[in-house]
Amino acid sequence: MTKIKYIIVKMLSFLHRFVRFLSTYFGYTLYIFTKNRVLFSYLFVDKDLVNSTDLNDDTVKWINLDSNTQNKFLLEGTSEYIDKHINEIEKIEFIYDKNLLDMFIKKADKKYNFYYGETDKYLFEYLDNFSIKNKNVAILGSTVPWYEAIVLSRMGYPFTFEYNEIQTNDNRLTTYKFEEWSTNTQKFDVVFSISSFEHDGLGRYGDPINPDGDILAMKSVKENLINKNGVLVLSVPIGRDAVAFNAHRIYGKTRFKKLTEGFKVVKSYGFEESQFDRYKTSGNISTKKNSEWPFQPIFILKPE
Repeated sequence: MTKIKYIIVKMLSFLHRFVRFLSTYFGYTLYIFTKNRVLFSYLFVDKDLVNSTDLNDDTVKWINLDSNTQNKFLLEGTSEYIDKHINEIEKIEFIYDKNLLDMFIKKADKKYNFYYGETDKYLFEYLDNFSIKNKNVAILGSTVPWYEAIVLSRMGYPFTFEYNEIQTNDNRLTTYKFEEWSTNTQKFDVVFSISSFEHDGLGRYGDPINPDGDILAMKSVKENLINKNGVLVLSVPIGRDAVAFNAHRIYGKTRFKKLTEGFKVVKSYGFEESQFDRYKTSGNISTKKNSEWPFQPIFILKPE
């Protein structure tokens, strides 16, 4: 049975790559949604409805950092360094078209998993037990309107904070640049941070280099965004403490404790203590819980 599953997975992987090649050739962006590891669904979207980009090769490299900054990133020697440099996009104008959002909502209604795989599965599990109907939900970091679609599918109201400009013709969406975060006066019942904070301070998205960028972002959520009785839905890569510069951080026991100071973890979905021991020199993150690779569970936190 294991061999059969392996063959099926390989065949599906080849199929996805082939379809992605064809979609790119014909001028489409391909989104792949999965469910129960075998079921999948394709969504072909005209590239003009997704984004326009200006590439940038000037992202900061590890060797350009002074030793003091490097040591702070490595938690004074208690965290691993992984070379995973990405020449990221400096300027992106995300286009969140109403038709695209409606297509995403249909996938969310059927509880498909998207880019982060089983992380979405555990998010849906949480939302099945906690209603966000008529609640204002802040979404921190967004490259496609997937989590906005999930919020709308549960009859909530999404408010997106993103480094890059978002253009939309859909009045169901409210968007802000991250620099408006600290001046925002509105407090939110729920805050989503799905695979976002681990990037803060690495310069990958044009943000300033700061070894404590993620911790400061968490502090700002508590001070500026979340209601006193609000909920933070957090997902970051869990494994042995490491910084895969400039791609992301991986959170072991030490960094995760620092990240969540001032909050209480009241529940988790897809998390096991043994995940803190996972480590791969590639720095890659798995989309599956039952893997040897670091994974992104869902944590539910409340301000203390």
